[in-house]
Amino acid sequence: MKITKLTINRPVTTFMFFLAIILLGFVSLRELSVDLLPDISYPRISVITEYPGVAPEEIETLITAPLEAVVSTIPGLRKVESISKEGVSFMTLEFDWGTDMDFAVLHTREKLDNARYSLPEDAGRPTIILLDPKSKPIMILALSGERNLVELKEFAEELIKPRLEQIQGIASVEIAGGVEREIQVEIKPELLSLYQLSIDEIARRIDAFNKNLQGGTIRKGRFKYAIRIVGEFESINEIGNIPIKAIPGGIIRLKDIAKIKDSIKERIGLTKLNGKESIGLLVYKESGANTVKVTKKTKEVLKQIKEENPQINLRIITEQAEFIENAINSVLNSIIIGAILAFLILFLFLQDIKTPIIIAVSIPISIIATFNILYFSNISLNIMSLGGACSWCWNACRLFNSCF
Repeated sequence: MKITKLTINRPVTTFMFFLAIILLGFVSLRELSVDLLPDISYPRISVITEYPGVAPEEIETLITAPLEAVVSTIPGLRKVESISKEGVSFMTLEFDWGTDMDFAVLHTREKLDNARYSLPEDAGRPTIILLDPKSKPIMILALSGERNLVELKEFAEELIKPRLEQIQGIASVEIAGGVEREIQVEIKPELLSLYQLSIDEIARRIDAFNKNLQGGTIRKGRFKYAIRIVGEFESINEIGNIPIKAIPGGIIRLKDIAKIKDSIKERIGLTKLNGKESIGLLVYKESGANTVKVTKKTKEVLKQIKEENPQINLRIITEQAEFIENAINSVLNSIIIGAILAFLILFLFLQDIKTPIIIAVSIPISIIATFNILYFSNISLNIMSLGGACSWCWNACRLFNSCF
């Protein structure tokens, strides 16, 4: 009863105390990070190692087995699972709950770097990927328009992707679908054998001629100019004119022993919008960034891109922010409706205005106080913390009412 006596004897102090809670609550709400799920450090790491063109059996022997032996000594490691496919090795390292994943990743990278020299020279460097339930795109975009798929993909890579990644809070933008240009050189086997050439030799010749080199600098008066030797191919004819081998009576060029054509890479997937092929863009945010604020900034940049390029159609397919805002609005609406119903029911049954007013005041103050606890506890506003906040608000309301 000391709290009750204190609030009655010190009304100004009590009023200023609750006013401070309300003001601090609004500041905390403005600074709270809004996200779909809480920050969960999931104790699992994926290691991907590529070795193109190699059968699964060799991948298991040359890549997966040596890496498994190396990572098995990492502290806190509970289980190792691996899958060997054609050209790639997948390993999943599962650690005990409570393991510091920053140190786990550091130990894993150290072990993999030590094992790198025991792997085949043509094998790629093992790549570490952290598995996080939140590592899903906050937005998925679809790009279509009058241009063909090659031009649309180049437009997405050269303009849209850099513009979006400049936004504060955006970690990366991944491009999916579309096609990529590829110059195919089909060697004629009979001519290869006739002129005693090998595929590796032809590949080295193509690579040697497809380079830009630095030529030093020259001075002219007060000015200093850098010299650049441009040697990269600009047309198929230039590729065909590469000299491969000198023979009596002439020079064998690439076009004499191969068929060169401008084509596209083999596709492993496609993206469609309303039954038509398009380019997909997956937008990922930085850890701890406010999903709702980042989405609003992204929409502003997308609007600018559309105004500058009216010939393209850039649409938002899905966004997490809409779901988050709907969830938060649903909770707020439930709280408001609950407060109104509680006020009306108490007023009708008790025929007393004092108790309903206390209830009507205690509910919003309890909610605002919850925002302070979330902020100082470094907890984001998400679907899980909202559920816990509602429970805390109910208990706070009961405590508040008991004081009066």
